[in-house]
Amino acid sequence: MCCVLGMQVGSSVGHHLGSDCVACWVCRWAAVLGIILALSRAFIQETGVAFDPELALLEVVAHTHYLPRHWRGRAHTREVHDNFQALFPFKVSARECSVWV
Repeated sequence: MCCVLGMQVGSSVGHHLGSDCVACWVCRWAAVLGIILALSRAFIQETGVAFDPELALLEVVAHTHYLPRHWRGRAHTREVHDNFQALFPFKVSARECSVWV
């Protein structure tokens, strides 16, 4: 529709712009750049978002209802990570994930 409108505008002002199809060309480029802008905005991350191990652990605790006292405030340590891995091992291996890809 934009190109049809552009062709009508282009034909009426074509002698000023030098071509009958300039408005259609501008319309196409505006559409292409609009699509590129819309796609690129999907890949922009929110500012100020950082990984917070305490928050991640609290989200897991909401489902498991298990939080030992010695884990509190120490979610960033290797000891808590290893204890968590021992209690809740991964159920899916990398080989099984490749089947889904």
